[in-house]
Amino acid sequence: MREFFTGLLDSSMYSSRNFCAKLEPGVALMHNVSDGLIWGAYIAIPIILIYFALKRRGELPFYPMFWMFGAFIVLCGFTHFMEIVTFYNPVYRLSGLVKAATAVVSWATAFAFIPITPRALAMRFPEELEAEIAERKRVEEALLASNERLASANLELESFAYSVSHDLRAPLRGIDGFARILEENHSGELSRDAQRYLHLVRQNTERMNALINDLLMLSRFGREPINRAAVNMGALAREVVNELAHEREGRNVEITMGDLPGCEADASLLKQVFMNLIGNAQKFSAMRDPARIEVGWSDGDDNQPPHYFVRDNGVGFDMEYVDKLFGVFQRLHAQDEFRGTGVGLAIVARAVEKHGGVVWATAAVDQGATFRFTLPPQ
Repeated sequence: MREFFTGLLDSSMYSSRNFCAKLEPGVALMHNVSDGLIWGAYIAIPIILIYFALKRRGELPFYPMFWMFGAFIVLCGFTHFMEIVTFYNPVYRLSGLVKAATAVVSWATAFAFIPITPRALAMRFPEELEAEIAERKRVEEALLASNERLASANLELESFAYSVSHDLRAPLRGIDGFARILEENHSGELSRDAQRYLHLVRQNTERMNALINDLLMLSRFGREPINRAAVNMGALAREVVNELAHEREGRNVEITMGDLPGCEADASLLKQVFMNLIGNAQKFSAMRDPARIEVGWSDGDDNQPPHYFVRDNGVGFDMEYVDKLFGVFQRLHAQDEFRGTGVGLAIVARAVEKHGGVVWATAAVDQGATFRFTLPPQ
């Protein structure tokens, strides 16, 4: 082996191809010029490939293959170059070594193509990518137009609800006013049944007025922008608890307040969240003695993000109907069991979602309920 490599350029033992073949001068020139041109092309092609690969490094798929393919082409070119050399100088050992190297690199390149062939076949042509981009753009434009129409429809619906609710208040006040006059000034002239009917009229006008107020509030949430500021959630929750104290008169209610972290939000909207959640907790635990209500904060776990919560030991509800919970006019209990408008939890959901948060609930029948909501971190 050592003798082979030390004698790579030794041509004393061989004759040149020109001597052996005794080619005519024109034929010899044709062979040598053709081999030279092929060698030149085989050198130019990998130079261009390598330049391209260096310029687009990191963007090209199958980047190592450019180098292997370049090496293969260069060695193929040198086999033609050695044909010219051995035509005049019989250095067949060097020529054979070049051919052996070309064979090794050629097969290595061929084997390297095998695992990448499926990936290469899966690649899409520029025309396919352009068609996909055009389709995505069309879908995005259609979705944007649909969202704009939906936003416009929601705005019109909210404006309609506001106008209708506002216009209903005037005749409702008239009905309640005349019923109150009859009840206060002419009750002695009315039969017992008439007095009871009159009392029912006033109760229903009161309920209707509460419903209108809730609809107006729901409509306002959709129209007015958020006024974000630092909110002390603990102080806000205690304020709501104090304002709802009249609803707990004569009852045994235990309210526990945890440490609530502050947030950056609209205090007026969050007050309505607590008003509805704490108010519902008091209402649906009315048959418990004692009623227990907890307002707190949880750092969350693998299944839940950090959140605020309001928990009670009231009547709860069936989780089968949880999807209906935050819809407008959706009630899981009869009106004669628990009074309400069916809008409160829709207000909670609208207020929380407007802040970029999420609200959800868990419960079991006769085992209480827990309402949770998240807000973006301060």
